[in-house]
Amino acid sequence: MPSAEYYRVLWLPKLRVGWNENPVPNSTHNFFPKEWTDLWDEGERDLEAFPLDVNIMGVQTRFHDNAIQAFLELASQKPVSEFTDLEKSMCGELDGVCAFVHPKGAYDYALESDDPAIRIAIFEGEFVCECHEGANVDDPEKKSHVVRVKKRLFTRPVQQFAKHYIKDSSIN
Repeated sequence: MPSAEYYRVLWLPKLRVGWNENPVPNSTHNFFPKEWTDLWDEGERDLEAFPLDVNIMGVQTRFHDNAIQAFLELASQKPVSEFTDLEKSMCGELDGVCAFVHPKGAYDYALESDDPAIRIAIFEGEFVCECHEGANVDDPEKKSHVVRVKKRLFTRPVQQFAKHYIKDSSIN
């Protein structure tokens, strides 16, 4: 699939710093597929048996192989029910970053915080899958996707991004 331009909201300071590092950190969430827990409980220990592509909230979502490796390592040390949020996040690594195809989606998402340090990254990327967070979103401008970063272009503070990318005369 050819590269396209995508927009990612950099909420956390570690993401804003990490964006300029190589490689770009993948998106993570504090959960992992129930299928993995079921397989583990059935006695499965073979990495290849744990699917990377899993249906989450009605959306086929692709996890990174690091997530399965973390899950297997942690599950061999303690019950899955005792995983900390950090450990769940390690097991919830997606195969790319969550990003928007439309600038308005990134802008609206960024406005959910009043932190003036938030930036929006503009980059070229390759579509991997829909993001489960956009599963119940009808507006295509606000749907997020999991994307592999191919080329980082630049980042902008939210209001500067709006001046250049949002066609709305009320933004100054």
